[in-house]
Amino acid sequence: MHPTSTTILSVILIIVYLILSIVIFALSIYAFILFIKLANRGIRALDIYIGEKEGHAKGDYYINSNKYENY
Repeated sequence: MHPTSTTILSVILIIVYLILSIVIFALSIYAFILFIKLANRGIRALDIYIGEKEGHAKGDYYINSNKYENY
């Protein structure tokens, strides 16, 4: 192999590595956002469950004075 072909191959590998790194980083941010949404939905469901077990009327679920809507 000539030095120029080795250089071109290394540049191509670096570019592929950078693209894969950016894609993995973006997917990890997306997964984190989905996890936050899932956790929020789980907390809301738990609040509704606790409210029903305590005998509150439907729609009267409060946490920190914020009223949750019925979903």
